[in-house]
Amino acid sequence: MLKDEEKVSSEDIFPEILDAESFDRSFPEEVKKLSNQNVYYCFQCGTCVTGCTVTDFGQNTKRLIRKIIFGLKEEVLNDDSIWLCSECYCCAERCPQGVKLPIIWITLRNMAAERGIVPMNVKYAINAIKSTGRIVEVPEATEVKRERLNLPRIGKLSNDIINEINQIFEKSDFILLKTKSSD
Repeated sequence: MLKDEEKVSSEDIFPEILDAESFDRSFPEEVKKLSNQNVYYCFQCGTCVTGCTVTDFGQNTKRLIRKIIFGLKEEVLNDDSIWLCSECYCCAERCPQGVKLPIIWITLRNMAAERGIVPMNVKYAINAIKSTGRIVEVPEATEVKRERLNLPRIGKLSNDIINEINQIFEKSDFILLKTKSSD
């Protein structure tokens, strides 16, 4: 049993006052249809959070699911924490209700991207992959260490490989790759 100071109040989940115009009653069904995951199955047990690799970085799974169920579409799609999931599926393996949260987060990302809501760091990563094949370049210090260990340099990817990566982007149905990433 929780001690008094550990009890979760409604203010912890929704600290701001909400008006009826904030609710989109079709949103939970839209998420359910697009993700093939029933958000109503989540009964807020918190098991998903115990193994989550990004909880410490600001993702609040309970809050996001509650906002989906309440129909707070604008808030959810504008919440940067939907982009934090590392898709390790640890939460899905542990969920007693079989809810696959990573699929829900991917769905929400796609819905946000369709509206042009993409965090700058995600746009940067997409542009970096398109131009170099990597999110970050291999530092020269790493290359020097590899040489000292008689390992080959990693080096830059060839133009042929970069072209192949861009062909994959062009043929992909992944919505993020179809948005303007140069903003």
